[in-house]
Amino acid sequence: MSRWLPTASTCGTRLRLQTLRQAIEGRCKLRLQYRDLALRTSRRTVRPLGCFYWDAVWVLGAWCEMRGEFRNFRVDRIEELAVSGERFRDKPGRTLADLLRPECANDKRLPTGQGGTLGELIRGAAAGFAGERWWSKRVRLRP
Repeated sequence: MSRWLPTASTCGTRLRLQTLRQAIEGRCKLRLQYRDLALRTSRRTVRPLGCFYWDAVWVLGAWCEMRGEFRNFRVDRIEELAVSGERFRDKPGRTLADLLRPECANDKRLPTGQGGTLGELIRGAAAGFAGERWWSKRVRLRP
């Protein structure tokens, strides 16, 4: 069986993905400093739900406590990342299933700089991990 997984382009992105995966699996909140497309920096506390590879970049899908809604963060634009140690439980309206519902996913723009929504990512060629499972458009992988 062929295993296809996108690779992280830089060592920093690989390290961040490793930390993100551990936080997702452990259901731990993250504190991050993020630089957006306009080069503005913000600090956030998020509930990480999954990482997705789309349009040649890795994206973190999360519940942002500052905004009180789902947000997507390009992993290569995360400047600082810390696992808070504070665990979270699923709350209605804040789960991965809620994020992936068409009415949410189609409305959230991805921070790739080229547009696109999470709904398009899911329906198109994409790969990623969410919870404890890696998945890919080409082959489903199990931990």
